[in-house]
Amino acid sequence: MSGGVRTNLATVIVRVHHLPEAAGRADLSAGVRPIGEIAALQRVDADEHADAITAAIVRSVPVLSEDLSLSAEMHASSRADVLRFLSLQVAHPGQPPPDIPPEALALARSMVRRGVDLGMRSNSYRRGRNVA
Repeated sequence: MSGGVRTNLATVIVRVHHLPEAAGRADLSAGVRPIGEIAALQRVDADEHADAITAAIVRSVPVLSEDLSLSAEMHASSRADVLRFLSLQVAHPGQPPPDIPPEALALARSMVRRGVDLGMRSNSYRRGRNVA
């Protein structure tokens, strides 16, 4: 995983999303253009990003490391989230994903069905977000 590019993507997104409302469209488009370029580079490493996110989540939520099926669903969800976000940034820089990938919904259903504590589910999403 190329940390410098990941950091640059995060920096550009933060800058774009924190532009004052009065900022002109020219200012916004100047900041948004690099997002798509960086996202295209990051898409090559999508599996590595998903691996890192999944590893952090599994470490923080013990039930996931004990249940291979949930671990596999977590990885599929992480990969789908990474690919959806990066693909959207390539096509429409600066836009948040409009919906949740089916893999993430399937994981949430599986966690509920297995009785995974709500706090653990929330913690897993926070961990994933912090790695991303």
